[in-house]
Amino acid sequence: MKKIIKMLLFAFVAFISITGVSNVYAEQYNGEIVEGEWIPNVYVRKDYGSTHKYQQGRFIKRSDGAYVYCLQPFVGIISGSNYEVTSSDFAQIAGMSQDQWTRVSRLAYYGYGYPGHEDTKWYTITQVLIWRTVVPDADIYFTNTLNGTRNDSLYVSEINELNNMVNNHGKAPSINLPSETVIGNTVIGTDSNGVLEEYDIRNVSGGIVTKNGNNLYVTPNTVTQMTFKLTKDFNRYGEPTYLYFATDSQNVMRRGNLDPVSINYSIKVYGGTVTPDKDDSETIEAQGEATLEGAVYGIYDETGTLIEKVTTGHDGKVKSNYLPKLGNFYLQEIEAPKGYKLNTTKY
Repeated sequence: MKKIIKMLLFAFVAFISITGVSNVYAEQYNGEIVEGEWIPNVYVRKDYGSTHKYQQGRFIKRSDGAYVYCLQPFVGIISGSNYEVTSSDFAQIAGMSQDQWTRVSRLAYYGYGYPGHEDTKWYTITQVLIWRTVVPDADIYFTNTLNGTRNDSLYVSEINELNNMVNNHGKAPSINLPSETVIGNTVIGTDSNGVLEEYDIRNVSGGIVTKNGNNLYVTPNTVTQMTFKLTKDFNRYGEPTYLYFATDSQNVMRRGNLDPVSINYSIKVYGGTVTPDKDDSETIEAQGEATLEGAVYGIYDETGTLIEKVTTGHDGKVKSNYLPKLGNFYLQEIEAPKGYKLNTTKY
């Protein structure tokens, strides 16, 4: 069986080189992949057709001591094998579907070493779930002792926890925000998926976005297309995922960072302006040496707070900036232009 698998692996590598598969980048790995220390009291049996293998939990490591995971449950580690290493094209090189590789990389991310998963049993639990993913037709299970009795009640809560973390990896906030709103109006959105706290607010343009618990608060402050995104990073390990592969030994992988998950939002923002038009009450046009230019108006909100000052041009007209919010406002002259009395009426 081992010889046949070796031959198949060699044929696969030869096929890649002969057919010229594109976008594959790898380099020679100068270290070794070796079997490490045993994990106490954790035992596994692997059945696939007529092949049966039982073993105690055991680390597989790089020569620098960093642990890796086996990707071929029925292939052994051959001492002194020459490995190549890549940080891309994983599924293609490992001979998996993209869905399989995605699940494997997430299992490794949340597996042994993740906060709460520091006990060495998590290494074998993670390894078993990886094996079940890459060879779904095999029967891989825990036993009470070495080559002992099958016990499917072992590590059930740990397996469920790890599966839930993997399955919810890409779970994004579900927030019902309007496609348009008005300047100054605070829109409140509630995340029905309950994961908002895990996401950061980034790239805000055209307003202010904050969060509190499960609620998102969006307040535009300019009339534009307000945009922002929510992002969750998966950069806990400070290094990419690596795949180590050889023609005469099992493929292994080293857990690493995963791509972030981002959701982009865009809201069209409308706003209102005030356009004072000062006329002479008798002639419309200015008389004599008087002028309609230079009248200063204040725009106030309902509380009497000055929002903006505007000054009329030579035709007595002016347009304000967009008002900062919805509501009621009034206009009142602060300075009269040359030749006219101050108009104290509130409009």
